[in-house]
Amino acid sequence: SSGINAEYGQGALLSTLIDNIYFSEFYVGRAFDDVAMARALYGRLQGSKFPAGVSIKVPEIHRLTWKPSRMADKTTIYGFAWCEGCHLDVIRADIGSVIEMIKPADISSISEDMLRAYDSREIKSASPSQFCSYNYYEAFTELLKALSKTVESYSKLKKSAATYQAAKQAVYNAFQQKGLGKWPKKTIIPNF
Repeated sequence: SSGINAEYGQGALLSTLIDNIYFSEFYVGRAFDDVAMARALYGRLQGSKFPAGVSIKVPEIHRLTWKPSRMADKTTIYGFAWCEGCHLDVIRADIGSVIEMIKPADISSISEDMLRAYDSREIKSASPSQFCSYNYYEAFTELLKALSKTVESYSKLKKSAATYQAAKQAVYNAFQQKGLGKWPKKTIIPNF
């Protein structure tokens, strides 16, 4: 969303320990409109006011290309989450859970046939992603302990990130002032 490169990518928890991290590049599939993607990532916030030390960063947007097939233009309910050195999470978007984890060494062997097979696969088990809020919180509390810092609840830690919260509020205000509506409130707030 547009807020990502204004609020910064590390989120509220890490913003209490490190400087702002902004995304410099995004890689997306071949079926997107350049203007719409730029608007979605940063365009709606250009010209808005933000707290000191927070600004809009314009990332490079790269189009991933591959040999087109019949499947390439179809939408899917699967998403993929990956970062260097981690396994690839294959996420079933309609249930929000990981249905398969692919080891880093096997990522290069992923084929279009394998992706197509997910549509007919029965889900035997599902688990939270390694990138979910709870797992981030667990890792963050371990970091706080190693730094001899106080460990608080997830919500208290997020609220203590004053600059991050101010930037987030500025994003919400910018959307509202430009007639883009209100940011939806979470209906389920994590309590850990």
